[in-house]
Amino acid sequence: MKKLALFLTLVLTLCACAPTQPTETDTTTKFSSPGHLTLSVPNEYLDLLVVKTADATGAPAVYEKASVEAEAKLYPGEDWGAGWLFSLGSMNEHDFHKRLCYGAMGTGAEVFARSDDGDYYIFYHPTDVGLLRDGEYTDADWEQWGELCEWAAGVPDTVIADNPGLIPYQRTYTVVDEALCRILYEQEEATFSRHDRTVTPTFGQVFPLVQPLSDSVMFRSVWDVDPTGDYISLQIPSANWRFDFFTDEGQQHYVRQVFFSDGMEQIYVADCDGQLFPIGQVVATWLDALS
Repeated sequence: MKKLALFLTLVLTLCACAPTQPTETDTTTKFSSPGHLTLSVPNEYLDLLVVKTADATGAPAVYEKASVEAEAKLYPGEDWGAGWLFSLGSMNEHDFHKRLCYGAMGTGAEVFARSDDGDYYIFYHPTDVGLLRDGEYTDADWEQWGELCEWAAGVPDTVIADNPGLIPYQRTYTVVDEALCRILYEQEEATFSRHDRTVTPTFGQVFPLVQPLSDSVMFRSVWDVDPTGDYISLQIPSANWRFDFFTDEGQQHYVRQVFFSDGMEQIYVADCDGQLFPIGQVVATWLDALS
């Protein structure tokens, strides 16, 4: 128990519906819905945008007005999402983790905050250009679209500033994240192996390792990197996954995913709060503590 307590100390040390009327302030107009988010829109953009807050969830969705009008003229009665810049949404802790377990987050959806009551807030954005015009596309059209997209990219930070109950939160959505979430929230069986032992821990044993890693550590794909030396392998039999956590000095932030289907590999680098995170050291310390 003393070793497990020391392990926990190590991990913590290493990784430390009807909308309201918009309210105008000095430079922005604030849109809000009861129980949802407040969204500030610069007054200079008000005439260029359509702000929808009266959908089923009351979450804001913002479109470029000229594209919406062009769509109504060109495709009456249809909804192609022309001019969509972004939407804001939320989900409870259970639903958020369920999505992470099965790779349902990522492209076009990014968590940017969470609240004390366990809700997670998502910034949804298009993955292609939604500009639409009835006729010629001018340089001015593209200039305006680019300016609105630039503003939209900064909306998550503005929302956090306008909603005091929100705490900034980010994460990655790699297969490593998915695997850790499955161990933690689906209690998938996991086996850890290195040259001198193989361990299939109980959920109670693996929880103090996986919980802080799945909550605070980011995993980013890297190329042209070939880590070497000793490693500890994590296998999840139900998913046919294997991940190697390198343990030698200077290599401890690397994780290698091995694809059993074709033998291909993908390397990830772990970081926490913008600093390289020695995940191999953490896994090795935890494995030693079990014995």
